[in-house]
Amino acid sequence: FSSDKGLHKSLDQGTTWKTSNQGLVKETRVNAMSLGINSIAIDPEKPDSVYVGSARGFYLSRNRGESWTKIDKGGIEDPFITTVVVSRTQPKTLYAGTNRGLYQSLDEGEKWEKIGEIDINAIAIDPLRPDVVYAGSGRGLFKSENRGKIWTEVKTAS
Repeated sequence: FSSDKGLHKSLDQGTTWKTSNQGLVKETRVNAMSLGINSIAIDPEKPDSVYVGSARGFYLSRNRGESWTKIDKGGIEDPFITTVVVSRTQPKTLYAGTNRGLYQSLDEGEKWEKIGEIDINAIAIDPLRPDVVYAGSGRGLFKSENRGKIWTEVKTAS
């Protein structure tokens, strides 16, 4: 979880917690609170790989959060990452939402393709049908049945 002190992790089911900010907070003028962690996603195939979306960009840890590397290449225009999701059936596939659009990576975050033009607050992948992706926005709920190639608005009851 994240707090004003940064990112925290537990390896004993929440009995004890350790702050894990190495690589996330490295400049003296950047404190943990300004990092603004919005989303944490763990790779289901490789639990050592943890992704963080924050107000300052996209980060990856390959050692269960002991240290972090900022991933700032590959095509995400907006550094304010609102949400990150890893596909359970295709672990190299990631989705990231920003205030300027929805992005998909097929290579663990190395390169990103913009697949939606609206602000994204939440992303979910259907666990039984991995080609079905939902994206929540201030404008509504959207659904893709082909991993983000085509989007349709989901009509919700008022």
